[in-house]
Amino acid sequence: MDASVKQLKATILGLQTRIAEESAKTEAATQGKREEVHRKLQQAKEDVTSAESYKSDICQQKRQKQGELDGYTAVGNDAVAKLNKLKDDIQQAEHRLEGFLQQEKDNLAPYGNNIKAVLAEIGKKKWYGEVLGPLGMYVRVKDQKWAPILRMQLGNHMYSFNVTDGRDLPQLKELFRRTGKYVSGFL
Repeated sequence: MDASVKQLKATILGLQTRIAEESAKTEAATQGKREEVHRKLQQAKEDVTSAESYKSDICQQKRQKQGELDGYTAVGNDAVAKLNKLKDDIQQAEHRLEGFLQQEKDNLAPYGNNIKAVLAEIGKKKWYGEVLGPLGMYVRVKDQKWAPILRMQLGNHMYSFNVTDGRDLPQLKELFRRTGKYVSGFL
């Protein structure tokens, strides 16, 4: 029995030695893998830190560029507003100019239709005396407070024409008839 116990002890000791050897081999292999995993983990941590730093820089640049863009947008909006104001000013000036031109063109309009044609014909014809008219073209009121009263009293007479020589009257009547201009007392 002693021999069998000795033999069992020797077998146990051999197995324990083999287990220790295998454990050492496994530990050595695992240590290499652990070191590789630890190295990769460290590299991944460094990559994450680098990416976060890069992201922070990009966000900072984005905020800076957004601020610049906002500044340029404000300047652009101001320029557009000024341009629109200038366009409006030009348009208003053009309208005023058109109004003045129309007013100048129509300054004879109160004297009736075809008045320009009548005045042009009068200027072309030969007269014995002078033809004056419409008389309203020659009347100016110095004090405007009297203008309404004068308009009521003299209103229709302001459309009249006058000749300084009676021989011109038939020619003037014929001119009015031909141009379709009606002057009270003539036709």
